[in-house]
Amino acid sequence: MLFRLHMSFTSLSLRKTHIDSLLFFYYDILFYLFIFFYYRFSCSFRLRPVWLTKHHRRLLLDSTTP
Repeated sequence: MLFRLHMSFTSLSLRKTHIDSLLFFYYDILFYLFIFFYYRFSCSFRLRPVWLTKHHRRLLLDSTTP
């Protein structure tokens, strides 16, 4: 009886550890995808200096006009 009780607790703890590791793996993938897309789109804005210069020129003109 005691052995069976011990085995049930062990299987529960193993199952919980397995679920925790799966959740960690899932959130780890989400985190890396977020980082990848964040840098991908920020680099795409850096690769378009025409858009940036037009945008900054307009901001500069707006700030210097009385």
